[in-house]
Amino acid sequence: MKKILIIEDDISIAQLIQLELEESGYETFWADTFQKADNVLENQIINLMIVGFKLSADANSCDWIRSRKSKKLLIPPFIISTEQLNERVTLEIKKLGARDYLLKDSTLISCMANIVKRALKEIEQEEKIALSKQALKENETKYRMLFERNPEPMFIVNEDLQFLEVNGAAVKHYGYSRKEFLALTFTGIRPQEDIQLLHERVKQILNKKKLIKYVSRHVKKNGELIVVETTSALIRWKGQIAAHILINDITEKTKTQEKLQQKRIRLRRVLEESTRFIQVQSGKIDFVKITDIMMEISGAKVVAFSRFIDDGGTYITKGFSGLGNFAKNSMNILGFNLLEKVWKADLTFSSTLKDGNIQYLNNIKELKNRIFSTTIIQIITDSFNVGEIVLVPVMHKEQLMAVFTLIFKKGDVFSDAEVIELFSNQVALYIARVRAERAMLKGQEKYRYLFENNPQPMMIVDVESLLVLEVNKAALELYGYTKEEFLKLKLLDLRSAEEVSALIDSLSEFKKDVEMNMTTIHQTKNNDFYQVELSSTPIIFEDKKARHLLIIKHTKLEK
Repeated sequence: MKKILIIEDDISIAQLIQLELEESGYETFWADTFQKADNVLENQIINLMIVGFKLSADANSCDWIRSRKSKKLLIPPFIISTEQLNERVTLEIKKLGARDYLLKDSTLISCMANIVKRALKEIEQEEKIALSKQALKENETKYRMLFERNPEPMFIVNEDLQFLEVNGAAVKHYGYSRKEFLALTFTGIRPQEDIQLLHERVKQILNKKKLIKYVSRHVKKNGELIVVETTSALIRWKGQIAAHILINDITEKTKTQEKLQQKRIRLRRVLEESTRFIQVQSGKIDFVKITDIMMEISGAKVVAFSRFIDDGGTYITKGFSGLGNFAKNSMNILGFNLLEKVWKADLTFSSTLKDGNIQYLNNIKELKNRIFSTTIIQIITDSFNVGEIVLVPVMHKEQLMAVFTLIFKKGDVFSDAEVIELFSNQVALYIARVRAERAMLKGQEKYRYLFENNPQPMMIVDVESLLVLEVNKAALELYGYTKEEFLKLKLLDLRSAEEVSALIDSLSEFKKDVEMNMTTIHQTKNNDFYQVELSSTPIIFEDKKARHLLIIKHTKLEK
């Protein structure tokens, strides 16, 4: 197990790094001072260090590394982590021989394991090359043994790109015999379109005369194209300049990365499509559009969306995509509208979906009287050769809302469950939002009805401007204004002249989020005066802080 030393005085960052690396299979040690780091290095063989550029209690890492160099103490390969990076810091880090640097930002932890893995891989490959070069200097026989027994393919190639030697791993990996290899040039294992690039690489190797690493494409004897990571170093081989080349086949790794990239693209597309769909929808939910999107991103031949009601006791097929216009023509085909049909649910079946996990079925008959009727199942099986069936629960706050039923053609494989679950979650949030909006709208309509038809005068006033924002019929009758006139008034306009100063004095209290009761004198449009008892409650009205004023009692005063 590789050992990693973390030198960091921020305990939270250090613990996150430790957790990430230990989950990746590394043994970690932590030191929050350089003195503690020295103690660890004295007692442990460390493969890689992650060093904070500056610790609050110590000098910076550069001084510590220079100190160890001056004392001729062992310095394992290291990566510098820093909160900020400028030209001076970059130059200093490079001079010290850091393998890489990390910025302490939001991506620090997520990219940590990959950077450490890459660094250790580079160290391992460099050690292999170093061992090979050292063996060559010490003893050609010993070098040949190391060269031949290396598990990775290796070549010795001269300046004319002629193969001078290959090891057993190269023979096995590329499919050529050793004799066939030695009759080839390096261009023989490269695609024709890459030959020009190969010559440019050779010039770089000859000019720089140091270890060079690059990615290229090779061709095996059977014509298979592979992607390889090539590490080249100049050596002297039997009196002539040659390149010692180590091959690391990364074809599968590259394919995996491409698949991950494709998944990222699909995830992004799902988010964009579902977000766009959700944003443009209002009120009525287009469930068929939802199943259309699910069919597109999953690759299924048929997709149904079944909405559970009565705590899973019954369900409605709200959306159905596939089989052409089957859903639209279901009245003619089935004798009923598939998208409005209420079915009695199999409670045992629906309860298995409540844990929220995706379920896989191998036989479409398992859907009989659970999702589809016998007739619908027969129509599906007559249309194509059915393969895998996948059930994707739609959950919101740990409650089962619905289920997507995905039916695949035989031979097609369900993949990217992460993408499908993401879309399912988006749909759940969308449905929950529409439900909440409908409930809110009903509440607003009910409130407006009660406000408008209440026999007691009411009004809503902005606490900042004191403008009247809304008023009911009883208030219009009491004050004698039309609604249009009333909504141009301020609360000050309703007070008698003698009461205006008292209102101004109470504005600070008026703006607080507390209920108030008061008695004051109001003036109507016809200059009648009323002593009114008010109840004032703070509310939010049309995104504004306001007060709901209820006139509990009003008494007309004699002029």
